[in-house]
Amino acid sequence: AEGSVGEGAAVRRGVIRFLVVVIDASESMNQRDMRPSRIGVASQVVSTFIDNFFDQNPISQLALVELRQGKAEKITELSGNARHHRGRLEERVVASRGVGGGQASIRAGLEIAAQMLEMQASYGTREVLLVYGSLSSVDNGDIFETLARLQAGQVKVSCVGLAAELFVANRICKETGGSYKVATHVSELRDMILAHTTPAPVLEEKEVRADGISYPKTKLAAGMWVG
Repeated sequence: AEGSVGEGAAVRRGVIRFLVVVIDASESMNQRDMRPSRIGVASQVVSTFIDNFFDQNPISQLALVELRQGKAEKITELSGNARHHRGRLEERVVASRGVGGGQASIRAGLEIAAQMLEMQASYGTREVLLVYGSLSSVDNGDIFETLARLQAGQVKVSCVGLAAELFVANRICKETGGSYKVATHVSELRDMILAHTTPAPVLEEKEVRADGISYPKTKLAAGMWVG
């Protein structure tokens, strides 16, 4: 929490962000506890999120990944083109008739996200936002190997769930410095997803170098140091 920042450390925002939004489009997302359906609501909120994200992070980049039929598929590459992201998302909704299919694999989505984010410059934060409605993850391989890859790449994973808390997702979020929240109704889902439009805090600390002058030393939220 920002209130826990130590004395002498200033909090600022505005760091360049590289964010991959991973959207569950499995059969679990067809449930109608949120109207018109979980997948319908999630798609609408993510579309709004895209605009808000670039309003607050104008020089950042975003990508979209979909989880369906036990696989992960890249919808868009990392870019700063909000219109392109919204258009491709809408195309996927139309093509699938707004219906999810099969099971979801968190590992598959995180592997694609990690691959994209590892190539990005270290002066930006590397983040994943998982929008997930399934009660399980059907993974081919060890998901904790993927967790180690994310940690090595300094990738922060956060999740907004539409069902009960999933242990493996919660652990990944916690161990990468992200957050995990579960929405029980539409307005809560919207608020939780849109909360991620705000850049994470960045701490500025003073570093005294050999010349005796105090220089600002910036620590990014993902744990990277610049300066």
